[in-house]
Amino acid sequence: LYLQVQNPWVRKAMLETADRMGELAGAPNQIAGWPPAVNKPFPNVALIDHNGTPFDLDSLKGKPTLIEIVAMSCAGCQAYSGGNRVGGYGGFPSQPDLQSIDEYFSRFTGGLDLHSNKINFVQIIIYNLKLEPAGPAELAAWRKHFQFDRSANTAVLSGGKALANQASFNMIPGFILLDKDLVVRFDATGHNPRHNLYSELLPAVRRMM
Repeated sequence: LYLQVQNPWVRKAMLETADRMGELAGAPNQIAGWPPAVNKPFPNVALIDHNGTPFDLDSLKGKPTLIEIVAMSCAGCQAYSGGNRVGGYGGFPSQPDLQSIDEYFSRFTGGLDLHSNKINFVQIIIYNLKLEPAGPAELAAWRKHFQFDRSANTAVLSGGKALANQASFNMIPGFILLDKDLVVRFDATGHNPRHNLYSELLPAVRRMM
């Protein structure tokens, strides 16, 4: 029945039932230092890329890093990735009042390019379209759909079952800004963010470069 439904918002509602969302929100966190904390180094969590290769967080040092916490079924996450420009991934909707993060990045940093070699952009996918941890093939498909495969500075990663916990759930949708030493400086995650994405986090990028 789910696959026969054409309306993307109805499909989303059928997937995100109250019981399922409650189950996700209640998943225990067993990772030390998670969630990331402002003025602390970003936790050294185990991540894999779209090839299934372990990702070395230390490879990000030397540049500011913008990290996005993502669920593929999240309409806001789809929009920030570019869903209102290239279409939603997997037949899921994009939040209609949101532009892509690269557009907001340019606007609120004074014209900087999110996909330049001056900054790292990392998406950590917490859940796939089935609200399960994303595997390499799904990361690759998401990456290709939103054309992130064209940007050398962009990584699409998964933390597997370990990151599929309540702390991560509470951060979706959202962005974290790290300085050149991978210290968390701004936290605009979740529905009650500590910092405002547009007036605080993004304008700070230029000062970090």
